[in-house]
Amino acid sequence: MLYVYHIKQIMVKRVIFILYTMICLIIYSSAAETTIMGKISGSKSKELIRLLGYKDFLTFEQETLSWAYTGENGEFSITTNINEIKYIQIDVGFQQSDFYLEPGKTYELKISKSNSSQAPGYGAAISLRVTILSPEKNLTASIGKINDTYNTYMMENVRNTHGRFSKAMARELGNILLEKVNETDEPYVINYINYLIASLQLSSLSKTKETLAKEYLSNKPILINNIAYMDFFNAFFSKMLLTSPALINMQNLYLAINNNKTFLPLSDTLKKTGYLDNEDLRKLSILKNLMDLNGFPGFDNKKLISFARQIKEQTKDDRIASVASNVITKLLKNEKVHKAPSFMITSISGKKLNIGEPGKNHSFIGFIDDNLLSVAEVSLLKDIARKYHTHMDFICINAVIDNERFTEQNKQDTSNIIFAHPENLPEILDKYNIIKIPAFVLIDPKGNIQANPAPSPSEDLAGYLRKVMHIY
Repeated sequence: MLYVYHIKQIMVKRVIFILYTMICLIIYSSAAETTIMGKISGSKSKELIRLLGYKDFLTFEQETLSWAYTGENGEFSITTNINEIKYIQIDVGFQQSDFYLEPGKTYELKISKSNSSQAPGYGAAISLRVTILSPEKNLTASIGKINDTYNTYMMENVRNTHGRFSKAMARELGNILLEKVNETDEPYVINYINYLIASLQLSSLSKTKETLAKEYLSNKPILINNIAYMDFFNAFFSKMLLTSPALINMQNLYLAINNNKTFLPLSDTLKKTGYLDNEDLRKLSILKNLMDLNGFPGFDNKKLISFARQIKEQTKDDRIASVASNVITKLLKNEKVHKAPSFMITSISGKKLNIGEPGKNHSFIGFIDDNLLSVAEVSLLKDIARKYHTHMDFICINAVIDNERFTEQNKQDTSNIIFAHPENLPEILDKYNIIKIPAFVLIDPKGNIQANPAPSPSEDLAGYLRKVMHIY
């Protein structure tokens, strides 16, 4: 009887979150003001705090939702308008912490920065300690507990099996996570748990893809804003058209892409799976596969872009249209030259420069702070600048450090690097998509972005620049 009761409870909660999802779709177009306020311990005034979100979980293109500077004593208030739950990072001086924003809520936080000057490396950020003072009940805390359960199990069990994750382990962890469903009435968290379990079953081959699709995708809401749903979706549909000869072989796939004016043959192909009757789900899976095909030899990138545009124009779901727009932007990066956003900087000697404007040389720009990784990269860059400064302008921009301290640290430098302060740091970081530092960008003499990100000095930058400048 307890087992039956447990199942009934889960069924009731599934009905609740399906109804909740339908309501969310109805109000999708209306945004609500959401506020984060609090204090950063030990912070000086005018320290930049950013809310970094994702445009979607298919392209994973990041964007700045909002930003503000701290006042005296490190106090801050930052507001953004959102129409759905957003998974974001709170960023202070490129130290970051995951957070879940709910529309219309006000959060009070206590934030502590790491005092370490040791950076964790490229592709990682120093963790920011965030304590949520209110509201006591919040998605960040709820999902944090789920992740702790998942990570603890993985650490205690997977390392004892030399990295192998068996079907039995997937079932055991799945059951542990399923118990957590009874501890929450939050639809987002219930969905998060269910699709975390789905990913476990997919990666361990516990169930066939057909079974998983019918259980988790067919006749289910498309939860574009739920990171666990989209993790499962991305893994499930990854390279499906490239690796499913029973659906379509490579020769026919080339024909379907390069010899057709519409994406409909691809849609018809996916419909043959038997679990993709939902037209919106097919369109989203096509967008995923268009990104997989981008750069793959033999496929016409212009056709991939055209198909994405057709999906954007023909879909009735604004969320999928938005994803299609982001896919188009990502595919276009390989198709056309992009003008570098211009911005003003002031060198530590007081000279003003306009970055992004056409000039005589290429410009190699570094966004730096004073952590050990930045210091090491700048040290390598100095040697490169001494050799090639007549062919290229080398500029290091202060992205975090106090202006006076930055000037003091670099005023004796003789390496032909221009050390400078930006005039509008938040806007520059947003336009150049600078999420972690050190970060490097190469701009050509016409004022176009040649590489973003560009190779770092420790990645054989000298060899790369010789090719760019045709110095052999």
